[in-house]
Amino acid sequence: MNVGYRELFKNIELRTDIGIGLETLTKKILETTVRDLISDKKIIEHLLEYRSTYSVSLNKKLGELNRIEIYEYLREFILLEYMIPLISRYIELWPLMPGPFFYGEFLFIIFRIDENFWNGHRHWYSFFIDIAKDVLNNCETEELDERVRKLIISVCESY
Repeated sequence: MNVGYRELFKNIELRTDIGIGLETLTKKILETTVRDLISDKKIIEHLLEYRSTYSVSLNKKLGELNRIEIYEYLREFILLEYMIPLISRYIELWPLMPGPFFYGEFLFIIFRIDENFWNGHRHWYSFFIDIAKDVLNNCETEELDERVRKLIISVCESY
């Protein structure tokens, strides 16, 4: 029986058995506020001017961010070395986890990150490529947004 990812992980936020990727983040880092991790004050000023949601998440500890807050930082390509391990635990369990606009948006955002970042983090890139290939092989067509499908195919072919 083919069960879609959506049905399988409806209550992902309540799960306690997830933690892939977090081994790269120490307890000390997870207890540091996002504001303290951003060294460039101009970035903080930009975030505060750009979106009101950042004013709340900037003062949260890294380990307290929810997936939508992590999404916002990924989308802005900020603190990727911290956000990638945090979001990996969700994407591994629910590759088509929806963002604010469509299913699979987190995976879509991951593959829009600049190649220069991935050159220094090949193990993470391989991790997400494996997930993307699994999505292409096992996902029902109607579950996968066309933008996500095209990007995944393009990324997997060039890998």
